[in-house]
Amino acid sequence: MLNSFSRAPKAHAKIVVLLMLALLTFGVLSSSVMAEIRVLATGGDLSGPQATEEVFANGALAGTIDRPGWTVYRELTTEDIVNNYDVLIIPFNTADWQFDFDWNTRVLPFLASGGGVIWEAPMTTGYAGTTLFEQRGDRYVCPDGTICFIPDSPLNVLAAPGLSDGITSDFTFTTGYFSSWDPRLTPFLQVNALGLGTLTYGLYGQINAGRIVLTQNAQDNGGLSTGTPAQVNAYNLLINKLQWVSSSTQAPDPNLRFVPKLGGMTEAQAVAAVQGLGFVVDNIYYTISNTDISGNVVSQNPQPGAGGFVGGAITLIVESPPTGPATIVPNITYMASADAEATLAAAGLNRGSTVWSSHPSVPAGSIISHNPVAGQSSYQGWSIDVAESTGPNPGSVPYVIHHTQADAVTALNTAGYVLGNVSYQSHNVVPAGYVVSQNPWGDSPLAAGSAVDLVLSSATADPVFIAVPDVVGQSQANAVAAISNAGLNAAVSTANSDTVAAGIVISQTPGSGAEALAGSYVQLVVSAGPAPQTAFVPSVAGLTQSAAESAIVNAGLVVGAVTSTNSNTVPAGNVISQTPAGGTEVNLGTQVDLVISSGPALVVVPNVVGRTYANARTTITSAGLTVGTVSTVLTANSCGIVRSQNPGGGSNVQAGTAVNLVVTRTRRCNPL
Repeated sequence: MLNSFSRAPKAHAKIVVLLMLALLTFGVLSSSVMAEIRVLATGGDLSGPQATEEVFANGALAGTIDRPGWTVYRELTTEDIVNNYDVLIIPFNTADWQFDFDWNTRVLPFLASGGGVIWEAPMTTGYAGTTLFEQRGDRYVCPDGTICFIPDSPLNVLAAPGLSDGITSDFTFTTGYFSSWDPRLTPFLQVNALGLGTLTYGLYGQINAGRIVLTQNAQDNGGLSTGTPAQVNAYNLLINKLQWVSSSTQAPDPNLRFVPKLGGMTEAQAVAAVQGLGFVVDNIYYTISNTDISGNVVSQNPQPGAGGFVGGAITLIVESPPTGPATIVPNITYMASADAEATLAAAGLNRGSTVWSSHPSVPAGSIISHNPVAGQSSYQGWSIDVAESTGPNPGSVPYVIHHTQADAVTALNTAGYVLGNVSYQSHNVVPAGYVVSQNPWGDSPLAAGSAVDLVLSSATADPVFIAVPDVVGQSQANAVAAISNAGLNAAVSTANSDTVAAGIVISQTPGSGAEALAGSYVQLVVSAGPAPQTAFVPSVAGLTQSAAESAIVNAGLVVGAVTSTNSNTVPAGNVISQTPAGGTEVNLGTQVDLVISSGPALVVVPNVVGRTYANARTTITSAGLTVGTVSTVLTANSCGIVRSQNPGGGSNVQAGTAVNLVVTRTRRCNPL
């Protein structure tokens, strides 16, 4: 079950790891010095080892995990997720329509808040396919025209700080590969495929304030701390991923906003609320719904709690005044769909929106419930929203893309479905007779006995393979031009090199002479020059200025701007704060700015000479000073008047300093 949201909202700037302890048995860094990681891993109603629980239970990392089923997860707003979790895991077998992994309102705002995302086997989720990256299935056409599969091994593990520690080539399975990706992402896992060369299998990168890792296998579902080498390897990679994505130190995007709840507001109130948060109203539509609150907002898009950014657009649906005579809503529960519509029409009402839901006793096609309910007052011309049954709980459509028609039909029949319409489409990769797409999509819930439509490849266009040119050692511009002239595309990433000049291609994938599909990508790694030498900034808060400057210089850094300010707690001449903070890894030669204490702030002594003793005491204490020694002087007729003070009025002294007073008295009057 999902835990209640009783935890304090997360600090968006992730906590920096101050000390890395010894490596675990399999080479994965320990997390005992890290703050507790709060994880939301959707799909609590799905099967699999779900290794995240084991990671926390074994003490490999410190953290907690909520694993709600999709019905619970869909009720969470993006604001809920941002405020209560550090890492979002999108597991292997979670269809996007069930789990709502919308890139613009879910994932990107979470990243913008400083959250980390682990997306496993993302070919199962449609949003990412059009927004972030593309991927192909595990089958493809070999140069000889036969069907080839991406092998389970070997797997090349690239150098990726924090992600490749202790990872080997053994993995449970591969489900596909990435053919293009956002330039902010970098490969760290690759596989070798016959005829296609080296294919990228895992990506990672910083997007806004957060970090994201995408892999074409599922460590959360396939990893075990004790099991086969492949399962243990997947388990170790999951630890690496959790640790890396939760360690971002970038500040949250200040433009991140959450969509307010506008239902029930007047149009003017809603527009003001939208604009007050920095959003804009792009459209306002008017409708006749099921209330008589004319002029109020009845719905909106995006929904309340969705993530957005300053300048984002919100659409409002506003209630129009009733125009028809009053009527009473009839009871259409348990009626067949057509009969329900006829009954509504007889009452002067329309059928509104429909939601479909399984029901153990209401037959498919009949009405489960409706809103407004029977007997409620309404107006002719208004719409009645209904819930229609799909029958008993449906099964799940098998994923049959890249299967032959015969294999696809067998899989459908085994799952209780029948073959629907079959159409054909030419395709350069999928051979004739293999499934290009299906409707409904794989993993969609569908009542038993329903039809599934297939689109098969007619393969009227033969695949075109091109020899990859050799561009290693060329400038980036020349290499990209050569690849483009050959009919291929270039994807460029950078890496430091002590031997290859900046701007020159270090390596390419596929290699020179390999056969690649026309239009596919050649991955280029371009030199960014030597890696900068780094150092950890010493922590100098509390040291004297000279000691702090010596520590900074000894670390290979430079003393930057030195400013001073008053402090009631730090002695004068000692460091109050520093920028960058102690423990931060920076390039050698980086400036470290210091703020030095000038001691407590000085207070101006008020002039109380000539005032009454009572007034003088009040004035002195109100200024943050104290009354010191009070002595008297005998006068003929003046009693209780301050004759002199020390320190004198106008002097600058530290807060709390005592002010001594001389007060007049007579033989008959002593004010003390």
